[in-house]
Amino acid sequence: MADLYQHLPLSSPLSIRVLKLHPSYDEDSPIVVDLEEVTTRSKPKYYALSYTWGGQQLSCPIRCGSKKLLTTPNCLAALRQLRDENSVELYWIDSICIDQTSLSERSEQVALMGEIYRDAYMVIVWLGKSDPATEGAIECLKSMVNIGDMNPLEEDAIRRALLQKGKDLAKEEETTGCEERISPLFNRSWFTRLWTVQEVALADFHKVQVVCGKNAISWTRLIGATEILRVNGYHRGNYEAMALQKDLGIYLQQHLHPEIRIMLEQKPHYNMHTPSVSHILTWTRGKTATEPRDKVFGLLGIFTALGIDSFVPDYTKSVEEIYRQAATMAILHDKSLNILFEAASDNRRADLDSWVPDWSDAGYSGKDMRAAMINKHFCACGPTNPRYHFSTAQNYLHLRGKLLDTVTYRAETMNMKCINEVHTILRIFRGGTQGPSGDDRASLRDDRANLRSVMSELHGAFQVMRAWTNVSTWYAGYPAPGETPKTALRRTLLYDDPETNADARLDAAFEFGITL
Repeated sequence: MADLYQHLPLSSPLSIRVLKLHPSYDEDSPIVVDLEEVTTRSKPKYYALSYTWGGQQLSCPIRCGSKKLLTTPNCLAALRQLRDENSVELYWIDSICIDQTSLSERSEQVALMGEIYRDAYMVIVWLGKSDPATEGAIECLKSMVNIGDMNPLEEDAIRRALLQKGKDLAKEEETTGCEERISPLFNRSWFTRLWTVQEVALADFHKVQVVCGKNAISWTRLIGATEILRVNGYHRGNYEAMALQKDLGIYLQQHLHPEIRIMLEQKPHYNMHTPSVSHILTWTRGKTATEPRDKVFGLLGIFTALGIDSFVPDYTKSVEEIYRQAATMAILHDKSLNILFEAASDNRRADLDSWVPDWSDAGYSGKDMRAAMINKHFCACGPTNPRYHFSTAQNYLHLRGKLLDTVTYRAETMNMKCINEVHTILRIFRGGTQGPSGDDRASLRDDRANLRSVMSELHGAFQVMRAWTNVSTWYAGYPAPGETPKTALRRTLLYDDPETNADARLDAAFEFGITL
C-alpha cells in the first residue's frame, strides 16, 4: 500500500464525511473505501455504526483511494461483516470519518453526532465477532418475540403466550441447573460504554439493528424480549445493561414525536417524568469512556434533543473545566442543588472544585450506604428554593443556608466494602444458586488468609458500630419531639425508609446489637 491517508479539512461546520464501502464476494479480501464530504442538510442515505473502540488503537490498514488508512480491529471486523457483495453502501463511522488527529474537527463533529445518528437511514449496533454462546442468546431472545408471526387480532392470546415463554425460560434454568442463556449477549462491552447511550436513544427504534458476527436482532425485538423477562420477574442475564439506552430512548421518542406521547398516555399506569440534567448525568455515571471529557460530551446530543441549553464540545479545554460546565448547567437548568449529592466519590480528581462531581469516577452504587438518597424524608428545607450564585469565573459556587447545630464529635467511618465482602462469603457458604460452583466454594474455604482478612475487617466494622451506639447513649433526650436517640440511630442506619423501619421495630437484632 501507498502513503498514509490524510483527511482533507471539511469545508463547512455542517459538513460530515461518509464512507463508501466497496463490495466484494470474498469476505477476506482487502477492505476498499472512499471518503466523501456531504452536508447534514442534504440528508444522504447512510448507515451509522455504533460500536466500541475498547481501548484499541488505529492499527489495522484498509485502502482509502490510493492511500492507506488505519482503523481499529473491531471496526475492521465490522466492515468485513457488513460489506455487501454487489453494491457500494454509505456508512458513517467515527474512527474513519473524523480526523482523529485534529482536536478542532473532533470538537465540531462531536457537536453533530446527535444529528448524525438521528438522521441515519439505519443505526447498526456492532457487538463484535460472534461465538456459540452469544448466538444462542440471540436465538433465545428472538424466539420470545416473533413479531412477524403474530396475528394482531389476537392480542390477548399473544400476550399470554409471550409471558409463558418468559416463565418457561426461568423454569428450564431452575429445574435443569443449566447456565442462564442470555448474559453472553449483554456482557458485551457495547452495553457498558457511554457513547452508545446517545447513539441508540436518539435514533428511531425501528431503525436500529443489533449485529453480532453473522447474527442480528432488531432493537425493538430486543426491548420486547427483555420486557417479557422483566414482567416475569426473571432477574438473571444482566439484561438491565440496556435499560438506560431503552428508557432514555423511550422518553426521547415521545418528546420528539407527539403522536407517540399521545399513544403512551392512553396506556394504564403511564408515568413518564421529564429527566433533569442531574438525573441524566447521574444515570450515565456508571458507563465508561476512554476519554474522560466524553463522559459529558457523549450526552450533549441528548441535551440538545431535549431543548436544554448546553455548551459546545471543546477537546482543548481541561477535564476540570468541562466537568465544572456540566455541574453549572445542571444547577442552572434544574434550578436545584441536587447535583451536589454526587460530588463525593472515592477516586475523584484532586484538581476539581469541591462542588463539582468527577464524572469519570463511578461514584457510589445504590447498594452503598453512602449513595445519595433523594426523597421527601430528607428535605429539611421543605419546599423552599435554593439560594446561590456563581463567581464571575464560575469556579466558585456561593450558597446560603442556616446554621442548625455544631458538630462536637466525629466517630470513625465504616468500611462498607468489607460488609459487601461478608455478604458474598455468607452467600457462598450457604451454597446459593447465584454463587460460584462447588469447587470455588471449596477453594474459598481453604483460603484461610483471605477469610482472616475479611473477619478482621468485620471486627473493625463491629467496633465502629459500637462507637456509634455509644454516642447515641450520651444524651437522654433527642431534639425531635417524641423520639429517643436510639430510635434516631436506627432510622439513620435504615435511611429512614418507612417499610424498613416498620420491619426493624419487630426485629430483635437491632436491640441485641445495642445491648452488645
